[in-house]
Amino acid sequence: MIDASEALQRLQEGNERYLAGEGGGASMQDFAPLAADQSPAVILLGCSDSRVVPEVLFDQGLGELFVVRVAGNMASPEVMASIEFAVLRFGSPLLVVLGHTDCGAVSAAMAELSEPTADIPRNIKSLVDRMTPAIKSVRPRQDDDGGWMEKAVRANVSASLRHLLQTSGPIKEAVGAQTLTVVGAEYNLSTGAVEFLD
Repeated sequence: MIDASEALQRLQEGNERYLAGEGGGASMQDFAPLAADQSPAVILLGCSDSRVVPEVLFDQGLGELFVVRVAGNMASPEVMASIEFAVLRFGSPLLVVLGHTDCGAVSAAMAELSEPTADIPRNIKSLVDRMTPAIKSVRPRQDDDGGWMEKAVRANVSASLRHLLQTSGPIKEAVGAQTLTVVGAEYNLSTGAVEFLD
């Protein structure tokens, strides 16, 4: 692992390449048409995991996704406010809640269910507590060869979807008016495939 000063230097150098139009990704010239406004077609709630980069895995260009990322793709009040902003401001027609295989946040919630710890930091505990009911609902009575993780990730996506649909007025209204479709999905870290869930 590199140290903080090298990491910061890499960011500064990357920004210089971006400004000069020399980067491997987008350059400032690519952003110029988006400077005045944006109109993303998709709002995406995803996990903060560094291996899950929605713009890359869906091959979407600049300004096409309004991405909100948080560990475990959970809809906390702040996350929900960001999504509601996008629904109201941009009228994006699709909201995707994207989970992924081997999610660390889901794994932490599973571990807390199996062997609770007293020294878990308060904010992590809050996140884990939000995830616990969904994950507990698919907990096996006996070890089922690792199937709990897969079921838990999907149950967590479904719980986030339900929470958004049940507690957000703007999302409920947009879905009711048929101007917004809400779907769940799971990204497979090993294969790169995204499966949209029923």
